Amino acid sequence: MARLRSRNDRWGDSEILPGLLDQVEGEIAQVSADGAYDSHGCHAAIAERDARATIPPRDGAVTWGGDHARDAIIQEIGAKGLDGWKNDSGYHRRSIAENMMYRFKQLGDSLFSRRFERQVNEAHVRAAIINTFTYLGMPQSVRVGQVAPAA
Repeated sequence: MARLRSRNDRWGDSEILPGLLDQVEGEIAQVSADGAYDSHGCHAAIAERDARATIPPRDGAVTWGGDHARDAIIQEIGAKGLDGWKNDSGYHRRSIAENMMYRFKQLGDSLFSRRFERQVNEAHVRAAIINTFTYLGMPQSVRVGQVAPAA
């Protein structure tokens, strides 16, 4: 039986992932996460869902052996470089979600409501605000030294 944690206990990213995956109904094709999720538990939870893990191993990572999927990532990074692996694996798509969460947090780092039902409503309102901003138009970003395409 799982132990309930108090508000003062800290949850690590890799401890949370298996429970989050359990909440997803249906098929999961790929799970992309940063190096904080490079753990045996996270890789096992992803494999249980028959999903592809795109998690960059931590610096100095060694292979786990036994034809583990993580070992293939280490080999690909060695062959293509980190940027090449990120591009080929679809890992860069994760940055879209990270960017959305950054914008979401700009509306406030914490929820103001105390009751869970009201927190859910508050989160829905924040998501609606972000969706409205997105609908109105996304910014056009251009690397320094490049010319922006004509609209």
